[in-house]
Amino acid sequence: MSLLQESTSPRVFGVEAGHAPCASLDDPDEMARRLVAALPSAFLTRPGAWRPFVAELLAVDPSDTPMVTLGDGRQQWLLDQGAAVLSQHWTRYEQGLKPGALGVHVAEQKRSDILALVAHELRDPLAAIGSALKVLQLRANAQDAAERAIIERQLGTCLRVVGDLLDQSLVSRNTLTVHRLPIPVRGFLSTALEATAPGRETKRHRLMAFLPEVSVQVRGDSTRLSQVVGNLLSNATRYTPEDGCIELWTAQDAGQCVVHVKDNGQGIGVEQISRIFEPYVQGHRPPGAVYRGLGLGLALARAIVELHDGSLKVFSAGAGRGSEFCLTLPIWEPPPAR
Repeated sequence: MSLLQESTSPRVFGVEAGHAPCASLDDPDEMARRLVAALPSAFLTRPGAWRPFVAELLAVDPSDTPMVTLGDGRQQWLLDQGAAVLSQHWTRYEQGLKPGALGVHVAEQKRSDILALVAHELRDPLAAIGSALKVLQLRANAQDAAERAIIERQLGTCLRVVGDLLDQSLVSRNTLTVHRLPIPVRGFLSTALEATAPGRETKRHRLMAFLPEVSVQVRGDSTRLSQVVGNLLSNATRYTPEDGCIELWTAQDAGQCVVHVKDNGQGIGVEQISRIFEPYVQGHRPPGAVYRGLGLGLALARAIVELHDGSLKVFSAGAGRGSEFCLTLPIWEPPPAR
């Protein structure tokens, strides 16, 4: 399929088969407007690629475009003019829009740095609170059991928020690292299920889990992959009402291991599903929700999965119809024994 078929119609230059080109094509500004409208947005980030693009518009099959009726000289003129006006358009972008976009990026990076600094400074006082809480639990005073449970629960919430902020800072600077070793898929799935069990028990969720054989392995960081699946399970728990159902199972296809996490919760709206993996994006808060977080869990999960050469996708039939996340990782095969 040609670029013309993918991005625009055969009438983009206002020319019909067997007719001369419209006078408006002699106007560079009009040509720029039409070419930019036809140009795929990806090409705007590739200076110097416009001449081949314009040439493609002029050299498609005769049954698809009127351009073939033009003389060679007229085609060459259009090619030169088209490349020139696109170059001018890029220059205006460099001088106008790009500095503004760069300023937004710098401001975003500063915000990320400030949040990371705050999170880093919170780690020590939170660690001290955790140590004091352990001492109180060793004393086993039944009179303050309820208060200690509240402190423990809220401390865990604070630690998750701080951890997410620090990880997001690493992602924004492309410095997040994973230590990849051959590990069984069953291992990090079991760890994630165990870590998220209290939330499901509180809301009386039914769990249907089908784990793979120990022989199914991937090359990855067990702690980070447990974090990914834990985020998916926690997300399902948070947005599924009481007495709901959460499913986890795996499948193998073409050398890939696919982990499915499905729920029958509130689902994801069409307008939000395209942004669900962006940082600080959250779904609609369900009634009675206590912990909402910062909306970093899914963004971090996708970043970690991509460092494992995998992918993370989401499917939902709409609001109130549940959602399903699919984590895909390449299967690791041990080398044959000599």
